[in-house]
Amino acid sequence: MSQHHFPRLLDSRGVQAALRASAPGRPLTVGPFVLTLDPASDHPYRNYAIPRAELMELTDVDNLVEAFRSWALVPRLEFVTPAPSLERALRAAEFVLEPPIPVLAVTPLTFREPTPPPGVDVRLVTETADLHAAAEVQSQAYSDQPATEADVARLQCLVAAGGHVALACLDGQPAGSGVSTPPALGASEIAAVAASASFRRRGLATAVAVELTQQLLRQEIAPFLQVHAHRQLYERLGYRQVADLIFATLPSATV
Repeated sequence: MSQHHFPRLLDSRGVQAALRASAPGRPLTVGPFVLTLDPASDHPYRNYAIPRAELMELTDVDNLVEAFRSWALVPRLEFVTPAPSLERALRAAEFVLEPPIPVLAVTPLTFREPTPPPGVDVRLVTETADLHAAAEVQSQAYSDQPATEADVARLQCLVAAGGHVALACLDGQPAGSGVSTPPALGASEIAAVAASASFRRRGLATAVAVELTQQLLRQEIAPFLQVHAHRQLYERLGYRQVADLIFATLPSATV
């Protein structure tokens, strides 16, 4: 435990290292980057690069762009700021940098457990039928499309690697889900927390986040997450901002 300095709150450097070490899919190394590639999807959010080392002297990203092109993928990066030289290099290469996304983290000292909503049961799941139910919830929440076998296979791989999948049921019906990534460098990212459209505003997302957070804290793993919306939900649980994450994409028209 001491090597992770737990329960110290993660900082931006720790978040960057954890993201790099836990890159999903099939990670490959291209210069100072780790590329995570999903053989079942060409979606940019499943195929992207993460800085592999300190980038203070980085001046170009040509090799990275060529690597993405060789796989017929849209060049895309995720990185924690500050990284001024990387940002300059990306802008020079005509990448579009999206507004920063807050990254929040929590420790046992800051975590606050709310009263669970009535009728909601949340548990960590590993069986195929339960993973399929979790994948269905996520697909309905994020894409309004049925879950595919590839979606279920991703969850199976995540569990096999040491990650967690949480499934929330309301009165016995699958209604919410979320995941935590396999621990890396003493940290794990909570992601894909969602409730089905017909079950929103019932406390399901909060219940899922609480279950995953508690499980990680019990394992002495530092939880962190990206906040795209509903920041107050996580702040009520004791999460605090520790970093900013930037997504950078080279538009397909220039590839």
